[in-house]
Amino acid sequence: MTAASLWSCVVLAGILQLASGSEQPNSSFTDSGPLFLTPFIKNCSFDEARNQSRVNLFQEKANVTAYSGYITVNETTGSNLFFLFIEAQNNSSEAPLMLWVQGGPGLSSLFGQFLQNGPIGINASGGLFHRNLTIQKDVNIIYLDVPVGAGFSFTRNKSGFARSLQDITVDIREFLSQFEKLFCEYSGRDFYVAGESYGARYAVSLAHSLKTNPSENITLKLQGTIGGVGFFGSMFQTADSSNFLYAASMLTKQGRNKFATQFEMMRQLASSGNTTQFQMAVGLLFQTLFNSIPPYPPTLFQNLTLYNSHASPL
Repeated sequence: MTAASLWSCVVLAGILQLASGSEQPNSSFTDSGPLFLTPFIKNCSFDEARNQSRVNLFQEKANVTAYSGYITVNETTGSNLFFLFIEAQNNSSEAPLMLWVQGGPGLSSLFGQFLQNGPIGINASGGLFHRNLTIQKDVNIIYLDVPVGAGFSFTRNKSGFARSLQDITVDIREFLSQFEKLFCEYSGRDFYVAGESYGARYAVSLAHSLKTNPSENITLKLQGTIGGVGFFGSMFQTADSSNFLYAASMLTKQGRNKFATQFEMMRQLASSGNTTQFQMAVGLLFQTLFNSIPPYPPTLFQNLTLYNSHASPL
């Protein structure tokens, strides 16, 4: 199953999980669009918000309670973060709370739920199944699409897009503040932040912010941070696999030099401080390292190694 088809399944499952409403399936339910929960929270209509955001799919497939919707983190720009919250199978009233953010950067956290560690998985034929080994067994978990623009999260104004790690952290803190109001039973609960790949940056930044700048609006007790294959280094430095591919006999010496030259060019463009040149560096990265699908031309990696996947040496 290709990454593209897997991602299609995730998107489909993400759409399915929005077809929720009451505790029991409602055949008369019609999807009226995105469910924005902030107006309910501001009006203290917490029961209605929880009832509207209940996700029946998880009750039917995995016998677990789940909620999903949007929380507005910036009303001026119309910035909204999408989340899926699943309560722990065991002792949810006392189990810790975990925030899960995906990498990419830009992937929906539903990728983690459906393909990595959630109670419902997607098999090779695109069908849903109950996953027995899941992180959610003993942890209440929030799958959050960050930053704004990643996954299903969106903004109505381009000024709402994050321009720094601090911007992302501010949005997550606002989300947590409203989440505690909506799910007040989790106030003061032990709290873990987990980030996969590039998402580990968001996790560490949030943990540092909560530790050094506590707020009465967030009473969660930070206990730890988890980085799943955390991407902490400079993007163009970490992605430079010239020597690795040469050591794995996938590149000749000449090929290694071509690879190294490309990455040196990326680093120079990225460090220029010019937005256009940084975008050129990212474009060059995709032309160099990743696999390209027709009608697009092959990347330098594909041309030099005759492989399509960068994971082929493994």
